Amino acid sequence: MKKAIFYILAIISFSNSFSYGQSQENVTRAKKYFDQAQEYAQKEQFEDAIRLYKLSIAADGDQASSYFNLALSYSTINLPDSAKRYYLLAY
Repeated sequence: MKKAIFYILAIISFSNSFSYGQSQENVTRAKKYFDQAQEYAQKEQFEDAIRLYKLSIAADGDQASSYFNLALSYSTINLPDSAKRYYLLAY
C-alpha cells in the first residue's frame, strides 16, 4: 500500500512544470536529476533517489516536485523529521 501511494503521489507531483526563473541549463540539469531519482525510487533505492532529488534542487531550487518527492522518499525510509522539512519546502 505504501508503495502504491508513493507512485501515485510521485506521478501527481511530476505534473508541476519546471521553473521559468532559472537558466534553461539549470532547468535541464534539474529535470535530468529528477528523472534519475524517480527511476531509483521506483526500484525502492531511496538513498540513491534522495541524493539525486537533492542534486535536482541544487540545480533549480524552485521545483516543488523535487522537494515533495524528496520528502516522500524520507517518509518511506522512516525519517519523519527530514520528510516534514521537505514537505514544508515543497509548498
